[in-house]
Amino acid sequence: MRACWDYGDFAAGSCPNSVTTTLTVISDALSVTIGSDNVITVGDLVYTRRFVAQVNDSSGLPKADVLISPLLDLPRFRKGNWIRLSGGAEWAQIVRATCDNEDLNRNGVLEVYGSGVVEDADGDGQLEPRKADAVISFEGSNRTDAAGQVRMRITYPQNVGSWVDYNLLVAASGVAGTEGRASYPGVLSVPISAVKNEATPPFVNSPYG
Repeated sequence: MRACWDYGDFAAGSCPNSVTTTLTVISDALSVTIGSDNVITVGDLVYTRRFVAQVNDSSGLPKADVLISPLLDLPRFRKGNWIRLSGGAEWAQIVRATCDNEDLNRNGVLEVYGSGVVEDADGDGQLEPRKADAVISFEGSNRTDAAGQVRMRITYPQNVGSWVDYNLLVAASGVAGTEGRASYPGVLSVPISAVKNEATPPFVNSPYG
């Protein structure tokens, strides 16, 4: 790049004095999205669901080295049980109640508000669901790789499977505006092999009453 200058005005197109320099053009991260597949991995006492966060620049190219910050919320839980369908090795879920997360401010403390609202809505002496009923973790780095991707997983005990809704929110550092955040809602899923099985599934009864 060349910049032309003088101590007074000069005609357009002329360049009495000049300074040259070299610039490197970079692209800012513009958008983040999150996705998954339909695979539930069965582990030792737990189920796992995997996710990928993708960050692109304004030209659609992957953006590397962007810090990803995830937040996992459990907005609702269910009460009920699974029953065996007649004449086969298959189970069906019976939902008897759907309830909002009792921890209204998500601080992990059972509280009674000045207005008289009690967070423990069902009166069992604890907040449901527990924050530790599901955990989000990274598979490797929390910064995007050369493909603009970060991989994460949600892990949860098998007995809470099918009974809790989740919302996974990811934010990309340096991405301004609405496109810097993406969310992925769902249910803590269970594998089809556990539903179509003669054995009683570990999630047969809701842990929430």
